[in-house]
Amino acid sequence: MGITFDYPEEKVKGIRWLGNGPYRVWKNRLKGVSFNIWEKEYNNTVTGESWDYPEFKGFHANLYAADLRTNEGVLRIVAASDDLFLHLFTPDNPVKRNNDNTLGKFPDGQLSVLNAISPVGTKFKQAKDLGPQSQQNFYLSSGHADPLKGKIYLKYIP
Repeated sequence: MGITFDYPEEKVKGIRWLGNGPYRVWKNRLKGVSFNIWEKEYNNTVTGESWDYPEFKGFHANLYAADLRTNEGVLRIVAASDDLFLHLFTPDNPVKRNNDNTLGKFPDGQLSVLNAISPVGTKFKQAKDLGPQSQQNFYLSSGHADPLKGKIYLKYIP
């Protein structure tokens, strides 16, 4: 639930952002990060296979602003709404898996600003079996819920 767009991953060098970090989060795993100005270089860490942390790819919570550094310049994203998530590319999956419980679901595009993100399971349980915070997101379009909305600003700085 949000907006997604494409940008060539091979052109990305790093990011500096104001929000929760430095680690990625899931809907049911939002603790362990703190609000600050964070910066990290691009990496393609595959959990359990490589150890370049914090991971660059994934969901980041409480987005206020971000400068995505690229070979072409800086793409600045400023959130004018509260409680938005930033999706930076989709992490690669580990080669061998007995199940896909720990592989979260991501939007099709490479960069997103989202109202909600997906949960993740454990080695032994699917996300849907881990309690209320791990349930799939749903949106009530009738008068029972406020409409989803958000405002962001994008600026390209050569």
